[in-house]
Amino acid sequence: MAVLPKCRKGVGWKSSVQKYMVNAIRRIHSDYMELRECKLPRPVSDRDIKIYERGKARTITPIHVKDRVIQKVLCDYALVPILQKTLIYDNGASLLNKGVLFSRKRMKQKQREPPTLCRWLPLLMKMTENLTYDTYNYFECSLNCTCIVCKESGLIIIKRNDIMYRTGAVLAKGQGGLNMAENLGIKLKDTVQSSMEGWLYKYKKESVKSATFNRLLTSYKLLKRYPLSNVRLIDLRTDDIQGFVNTLRAEGYSMSTIKKAYNLMTGFLTFALGEGLAIRPAHLNVVLPRSENLTKQAREVKAYEPDEQDRIKRAIAELDTTGAHAALLMMETGLRIGEVLALTWQDVLWRRRALRVHATMVNPQSRKRSFVQSSPKSKSSIRTIPLSKAAMDLLVRLKKPDDGLIFVSDDGETTIGYNSLRNQVQDLCQVAKVAYFGMHAFRHTFATNAFYKGCEIKRLSKMLGHANVTITYNTYIHLYGDALEEMRSIVE
Repeated sequence: MAVLPKCRKGVGWKSSVQKYMVNAIRRIHSDYMELRECKLPRPVSDRDIKIYERGKARTITPIHVKDRVIQKVLCDYALVPILQKTLIYDNGASLLNKGVLFSRKRMKQKQREPPTLCRWLPLLMKMTENLTYDTYNYFECSLNCTCIVCKESGLIIIKRNDIMYRTGAVLAKGQGGLNMAENLGIKLKDTVQSSMEGWLYKYKKESVKSATFNRLLTSYKLLKRYPLSNVRLIDLRTDDIQGFVNTLRAEGYSMSTIKKAYNLMTGFLTFALGEGLAIRPAHLNVVLPRSENLTKQAREVKAYEPDEQDRIKRAIAELDTTGAHAALLMMETGLRIGEVLALTWQDVLWRRRALRVHATMVNPQSRKRSFVQSSPKSKSSIRTIPLSKAAMDLLVRLKKPDDGLIFVSDDGETTIGYNSLRNQVQDLCQVAKVAYFGMHAFRHTFATNAFYKGCEIKRLSKMLGHANVTITYNTYIHLYGDALEEMRSIVE
């Protein structure tokens, strides 16, 4: 009975299927009793149909639903459990959870893995028969490759299509092989730390924004504190990276920190494999921990309820601080904290009652190291957004004759630090008697308010500066309370 819905799927309109379904239970029981007696029920499909495809005749036998049920049962509950144990892991022919996505993933993984030696193994063994082996990795050679063997070091170097491959370890001691490898551009002594530092400053620094590069440096400094940084590239294994990830989890780091460190290793190893610095994609089989297994759980950003927003606005009028003004502008416009701190009076379009967003403050946590980056988080973050009456009244009240930053410190000249701004917003929440959910909560509150007012999600996504509406839907829109009354209107 379990396979019957699958067998009639897409053919339930046929008269033969409908007739079978009338007495399906009796028919299935009859077939079941015959199978128990090791008798195969007589097939119903006994007529052939000739069809013509692309000018050629082909004879087919339509399968009756009764035969289809028996075949499905035999395949799923008899043949597959027996034969699947004898199949290789990469065999995905009509097996559960091994569809097109599985085959694509395995194909990409195999393309990145170094090939194994086949018919050239005897040749290399003969060339190195007098050498002492410790550990080694062989690479497949074709007829157009060149094998270089250094008898002093036991190093085997294979050149194919101008790409240098080599064994995983030096087979015997000696400096001659090391010098030869250095001349060929193969640095056996390079560690993860030394190679990654050169990659960061030579290739990444000029190709990403300052904020992104600073985040990469933070992950790099974290990696340097662990044994993974001292592993030689030619000796790097999946266990080394997996141990690093497991250590971060055990020490209580968040999922965000772990993912950033893993992404740093992934980007670096992709580069190292392309340059021939690494011999295996050790990052492919690394498994990241589940979020529920982490000691430090990610903090959920919430939106303030309507009554909490009213209390916050009354507290803003009472305190009248820079942090209170910034919180009000974020709640009325949905700007990020870095975009708010980078605003200048030239960005205010007074006649259009709008605000031009084109920059962001980098390193807002440190007032000494912070600076205004001319480009925001992404291209979609460059936008012009309308100002509400409350936001417009705030800017009119704060208007200054110069064209400098809108939000500055108490001396009126230097940029206000993120810590000072956060302390002022925390004082604001304390006066308003609401919980402090972080600076980003005001942006989430704006998005939720706009959604409840009926704003089209595409327009809302553009106002928030998102690259796609999926982020807006899944992350920034919240339901007030438990949304019980809203759900009740659906069922009544």
